[in-house]
Amino acid sequence: MIKVNKQNKPSYECMMNAETALSLCRMSHEKGFREYHCSAGLIFLAFAVEAMFIFYRRQVEQSYDKKKDKSCRKDFHKVTLKKCGIENLMGKKDYQIVRDCLLLRDNIAHGDFFESTFFYIPNNSEDQGAQTTEIISHSSEQFRNITLKILEEGIKAAKNIDDFICDNGYKVTEGIDREFMPKLEPAFGVTGISTW
Repeated sequence: MIKVNKQNKPSYECMMNAETALSLCRMSHEKGFREYHCSAGLIFLAFAVEAMFIFYRRQVEQSYDKKKDKSCRKDFHKVTLKKCGIENLMGKKDYQIVRDCLLLRDNIAHGDFFESTFFYIPNNSEDQGAQTTEIISHSSEQFRNITLKILEEGIKAAKNIDDFICDNGYKVTEGIDREFMPKLEPAFGVTGISTW
């Protein structure tokens, strides 16, 4: 038996789960499975993005404790980016796409009540049971808004943000020239270290 010590890197592992769900969604032929995999992928994408910002924050502020941080997501992202020496990312298209994905995740995660309407066109069948099943199996609005396109764009945008922060970010420290600052490690590019 070999004892393995594995570092936890949630940003990487959650992104891998989001990408796996995306692949399963693309392979699914049944609508219910596609919707399920899209929803699972979006939730893991949101977790990956949240973990990415925490990962970068801890690289530039070793004492950062997320349990003590009571700031809202927007302020947390803004401060984290500033500490990484990055300005104006939140106005860019990739950030807006990721923000929209996070809002979709919030809509399903926080248990808020939604009421929506849709049009149902019954087939010529007289089978009331089949019609009832079709109607009640129709997803509610917050789940209908999660699509393959949104998941694909969200994953791509999150990876672009990770690349941008990794390529352009640094620990803002007074007295050290920018050219001598060490690069930040990517949140999605590598897994945690395993030793045995």
